[in-house]
Amino acid sequence: MRDATGQSQILCEKDYYTRKRLICVDCDLPIRGPHVVTQSNRKYHIEHFVCYACKEPLNHDSFFEEEDKVYCAKDYANLFAFKCAGCYCPLLEDFIETRTQNASDSSEVSLAWHPHCHELHQVFS
Repeated sequence: MRDATGQSQILCEKDYYTRKRLICVDCDLPIRGPHVVTQSNRKYHIEHFVCYACKEPLNHDSFFEEEDKVYCAKDYANLFAFKCAGCYCPLLEDFIETRTQNASDSSEVSLAWHPHCHELHQVFS
């Protein structure tokens, strides 16, 4: 490898891979060979590209990122998606938003519902 002046340099393996930006962000070890996953300028050994929550392997085309961590769809929904005011499950598709008064301080509160949960809520409340 050559330095900025064009002089040859002898580097240890770790420094060589660090300069080539081929260090896995999970294990901090060099990534050798063609099996590398790059996500938001961070590189992983393919076996280390896993959901932060459940540790299951991720498909490089189907994952979600939050605070520099990667998640599968199920865990991302459970951890970060808005929850239905009726069933408390993640709201992944269309939802209904309602406004109501907070009983404790009379402030306005926004609630989100699955359409069928909102319908049941109106029938039984």
